[in-house]
Amino acid sequence: MTCIILFFTLLILPSLSCAERNIDFENHQIKTIIENELVNFAGAYQIKYTPCGSSGCITAEIFDPVGNKTITHYPDAYIMIDNNERKKFVDKYKKNSNLLIIQGISSIDLEFKRSYYLFNNNEFTLLKEEFPLLSNPNK
Repeated sequence: MTCIILFFTLLILPSLSCAERNIDFENHQIKTIIENELVNFAGAYQIKYTPCGSSGCITAEIFDPVGNKTITHYPDAYIMIDNNERKKFVDKYKKNSNLLIIQGISSIDLEFKRSYYLFNNNEFTLLKEEFPLLSNPNK
């Protein structure tokens, strides 16, 4: 008959602060923000949608999660959907690109259009506009 004896060691590590672990707090905070996917536009910003009244329009802000402040807003507000649901609001962007494509009915001129913007120096520059679009090409 064989007898096996097991020993367990419990190791308790104290909770150390960033300074005690020699971690640069600002870089640690930035890494945490990026890992938690708070950055979704232009490598450092977050697009956050905001309603703009009871008329069913929407816009968005460009938010800096590290500085915890709004940088700017979309150049226009857009009507969410028209009565026949063919002219839907759509915006396209990527985490590491400063190109923003917005398609929808502008609340300013009520045109259904697609606009291409470049985000540089905390401002949007209009590159190109296509209008009038007849219906949502994504349907």
